Amino acid sequence: GQEVSSGKFMNISDLKVGMAMSHVKFDYLIMDACFMSSMEALYDLRESADYIIASPVEIMAYGFPMNNVIPVLFNHKKDIRSRMIGVGETFYNFYNAQNGLSQSGSIAVIDCSEIYRFTSVVNELYAKGLKDVDIEKVQVLQGIAGGVYTFHDFEDYMKFACSSEDIPMLKRALDKMIIYSETTPYVYSDFIDWSFATNERVCGISIFI
Repeated sequence: GQEVSSGKFMNISDLKVGMAMSHVKFDYLIMDACFMSSMEALYDLRESADYIIASPVEIMAYGFPMNNVIPVLFNHKKDIRSRMIGVGETFYNFYNAQNGLSQSGSIAVIDCSEIYRFTSVVNELYAKGLKDVDIEKVQVLQGIAGGVYTFHDFEDYMKFACSSEDIPMLKRALDKMIIYSETTPYVYSDFIDWSFATNERVCGISIFI
């Protein structure tokens, strides 16, 4: 990601190397940055933590509502999995309660132990051959100037690309990896200064197309 004022940036691959050098596997990573719940980023960071909480779309300027999130994180009466889901619920409830363009948010809680298994299923589907996809029909998750879209919903794309008989296998693997996800009815994009409907077609992770 880029730090706009300085022009400096860090690639996900650099973040992966830096975290590996720490020789620490975290219980969780909360990614308070836009577009971090992409399949590409999640795969790179799969060995860095047990869980990753991230958004496949732009996060509004307020970021994670940490005053609400921290009590959930430190509620040790619940196990780690329940707390991670609780953080996801807290994020969604906060943004879903907003008004106008501020009612915008999408969040996913990823079980990193399932990422490799999920990608194995996807590789199997790719090996069988995928259908050509009209990208304009796939749920968009990011817009940039000029009406060009780059991030799309992973599950929605695969539903167009796979045969109907393969969808249940994909869905089972996806549901094991994404233990919680929720999205507001509309998501705002600062790149094009308007909101687009999510139409209940956002699984929680994106794919770069």
